Amino acid sequence: MSLTRLKYFVVVAEELSFTRASARLHISQPPLTQQIRTLEREVNQELFKRSSRRISLTPAGEALLPEARRILERYQRLPGLLHEAATESTRTLTVGCVASAVIGLVPQILCELERANPRVAVRIQEAGVETQMDRLRSGDLDAGLLRVRELGEEWFWVDAAPEYYCAAVPISHPLARRGVVQWRELADEVLVIADRSRASLEFDTVIAACSKNGFTPIVVAEAISG
Repeated sequence: MSLTRLKYFVVVAEELSFTRASARLHISQPPLTQQIRTLEREVNQELFKRSSRRISLTPAGEALLPEARRILERYQRLPGLLHEAATESTRTLTVGCVASAVIGLVPQILCELERANPRVAVRIQEAGVETQMDRLRSGDLDAGLLRVRELGEEWFWVDAAPEYYCAAVPISHPLARRGVVQWRELADEVLVIADRSRASLEFDTVIAACSKNGFTPIVVAEAISG
């Protein structure tokens, strides 16, 4: 997924017209349409509803739009951050995070940090729970975003806002049209869930939730982040 495609998506979403968007971007319409279709293939979702008269955002497009805007805004600020770092006027805060926090929680925290102290640059590094704790002890990380059942007295910690689990299904799946999916509706589905060796809390929580709702999940694979 390229920044250029995200930019094209945002402009089309704002104009709700490929003709107006291509004029605003100073490119012809066919390449713009092709880039949007490539982006849709990359995210495996339709982002626009197309008709002969108009286009509109799909639910997936509506969800992507604010995130795309935030990504592009932060990218545009990079030259300023690099200039401040070069002049040693910016302190870098190194924060570890589990993979599932990259979307949602991390952007929220980055926005809050930027509002609180815009002269602090934040470097996000994805890492598992044990790796983060080791690096926190060694001083390689200033803070960590992780999920654990409990922490010892050696740690200072605060609870983040609760998060919801999401079921990712093909767009053609009947559950894709549902705003909320109940756990029991997954009883006959084949699941790919987090690798327990790297995300034991997420794994155990899913298994426990399925059991609480009266079924044992059909697990065919455990996802492992790189």
